[in-house]
Amino acid sequence: MSKASLYVNTKGYDVTYHSYSGSTDFNHCARYYQLKRQAGWSEIKQSAAMKFGIAMEAAITEFHRAQGLDAAWAAFAANWDMYKDDKELSYSKKHVDWANLQQVAWEMIRLYAIKFPHFPYTIEDPATAFQVQHNLEIFPGTELAGLELTSYIDIMVKLKAGSCDPTINDDRGILDMKVRGQRS
Repeated sequence: MSKASLYVNTKGYDVTYHSYSGSTDFNHCARYYQLKRQAGWSEIKQSAAMKFGIAMEAAITEFHRAQGLDAAWAAFAANWDMYKDDKELSYSKKHVDWANLQQVAWEMIRLYAIKFPHFPYTIEDPATAFQVQHNLEIFPGTELAGLELTSYIDIMVKLKAGSCDPTINDDRGILDMKVRGQRS
């Protein structure tokens, strides 16, 4: 029996995994999903918010790997500076422009450094704690065996003693990083 696949991508390879972003694309529009995932099409207009979020994730990751503000800021700058003159990026009214988001990043990184020691978790091994890939077979033991749901865990953490329900025997936690213009 041949291995099941969802579709063949633009490089001619069978795709046997599905992700949250894939679901979002499909739920937005099935044709959009087909054009983007199978045909390799992409929109020209890019959101500054998405690029900013990627740069902030890199900054927080590097803050923990190198343990410092300088390393975090350097990681942010390396990911954000390339968009300084990008006319294709679209900014929301809250984001204003590239320089404003750069200032916001500096404030967010400093605030994170101040607040991190008081969070109810620690990050034991920064080398393996960020962007942890997790695969889950969707239909094991059936003719569709091999199809997987793939996700990336932003940060795997260890909860500090007393920070969670004492009846829970697992001290591990999952954090999903979000960069928003408001508290959630």
